[in-house]
Amino acid sequence: MKKTIAILLVLAVVMTGLFAAPPTAGDATLTLNGKVGAVLKHGLSDSTMGVESIKDAALYTPGATSEKVLFDAESVKENVKVFYSYMTNWKGTVTATAKFNPLASADVDTKVGYTVKIGADTPTAVASSDANKAIVLFNGVSTGTAGFAGAEKELVFNADAADYKAAAAADNYTATVTFEIAAN
Repeated sequence: MKKTIAILLVLAVVMTGLFAAPPTAGDATLTLNGKVGAVLKHGLSDSTMGVESIKDAALYTPGATSEKVLFDAESVKENVKVFYSYMTNWKGTVTATAKFNPLASADVDTKVGYTVKIGADTPTAVASSDANKAIVLFNGVSTGTAGFAGAEKELVFNADAADYKAAAAADNYTATVTFEIAAN
């Protein structure tokens, strides 16, 4: 009888092992994180960049246009062009403003005004008496909700012929135009 009980115990233990539930493991998880930094760039170039270049952060490289000649010792130049552009991935709006000053020389008291045509707008005069005349280039432009956006405007400058004729001789007439941009 002892043998029978021992055999039954051995069978019970073996049978329990055979019909026991298989072992389980919990799920393994991986969390991926990322961050996209806000980008807001603007600049000037001598030629149009095109919409696709403006929208691509890797391609957006406006030229370092920092100087244009409106007149020289003999004549007034006509339709002097420069292109202003911006690009951003900001979800909101963008406002870009330029502040224009007349051409002046440190050597003489006369100043030379000019007109600036921005995009398809009517030309705006920057008079010889103006100082930091603010003109809005882009006003509250929606940048959308996904990816990079941007825009470009052509600026065409023409010196005021009457101011040029009335100006005293000097070879260092300059004007500063300051471009500002803000995301809202």
